[in-house]
Amino acid sequence: MDARGCSAGQLDSDKDGVSDAADQCPNTPAGETANAQGCSASQLDADKDGVSDALDQCAATPASEGVANNGCSVTQGDAVAGAEVWTAQCVLCHGNFANHSTAAFPISADALVKTTAEDLAKYIEANMPQLTPTSCVGKCAADVAAYFAALTEEPVAQPDPVAGQALFETTCKSCHGADGKGLPPVFPSVQGATAADLIAAIGAASGTMPTIGASLTPAQIQDLGAYMSTLAPQADLAAGEALFKASCAACHGADGSGGVVSKPVIGKTADDLSAIIATGATMKAIGASLTSDQIRDLGAFMSNL
Repeated sequence: MDARGCSAGQLDSDKDGVSDAADQCPNTPAGETANAQGCSASQLDADKDGVSDALDQCAATPASEGVANNGCSVTQGDAVAGAEVWTAQCVLCHGNFANHSTAAFPISADALVKTTAEDLAKYIEANMPQLTPTSCVGKCAADVAAYFAALTEEPVAQPDPVAGQALFETTCKSCHGADGKGLPPVFPSVQGATAADLIAAIGAASGTMPTIGASLTPAQIQDLGAYMSTLAPQADLAAGEALFKASCAACHGADGSGGVVSKPVIGKTADDLSAIIATGATMKAIGASLTSDQIRDLGAFMSNL
C-alpha cells in the first residue's frame, strides 16, 4: 500500500472505473469508456496494424499488409464508397465502363484482368487524380481500387432497325431505292444485306461508300444492317409465269396439275421447290440452271396456281 494506506486494488489513477491492479491500459483518456481490462477503444489495436481501434476504419487488416492512417490496407477497399469517388473525380476521363467508347482515356478491360486491387490502389495513391495527385490515398485509394477492379465492359447496344430505317431513308434510298433493290451494277441491291456487308462496302478501296461510311458511327452501321437485312427481294409473278411456261409446263401441265410421270406443283412455294431440287434426281439437274431469284419467282407463281 502507499503512504495513504491504499493498495493498487483500491486505486484507480486514470478514473476509468478499473482499479490500477486490474488496469492493463493506464492513462485512459477522460470521458472514454473502458472495458473490464481498463482499456478504451483509443488504447486498443485488435488487428495490430498500428492504428487504434477508435481510429481504425478497417478491422482485421491482414498481418502482412501496411495501412494508412485510417487503418486500411489496399485490399480492404469498399467498392460502394469507391463508386462515389469515381463518379465525382474519375468518370469524366475514364467513363463508367472498361473500354468505354466515349471516354477520353478508356480503361483497358484486358489490362484490368492482369492487375490486382493492391497494385491499383498503390497507383492511385501516387498518381491520381491527374490534376491533384496524392489527394486520394489510404482508404480512398483502396475504395476506388475496389470499384475500379470490378469495372465491367460497356454493354453492347442491340441494333435498332427502326432507327436504321430512318437513316436509310435519308442516306441510302436515293441510290439504292426505297426497297433496297438498287440499280445494278452502279448501285447494287442491299436487300438482305447485313452490318458486316455494309462494313465491307465501306472498307472498299473505291466507290462512294467509303466516303459515306466515314460519316456513320458504329452504332448507325449496326442499325442500318438490322434494317437492310429485313428488306426481302420481292417475287416477280410475271417472270415466274414466263419461266414456268418455258421450263415446267411440259412436264407438270400448264395448270400445274401434273402429268403421267410428273407430280402436281399447285400451291408449291419457293421453299418447296428448293427442297425438291435438293433431293430429286431430275429436278436437281434442272434446278442447277436456276438462280435463286428465278426459284423465288417460280415459287410465287406456283403458290398462286
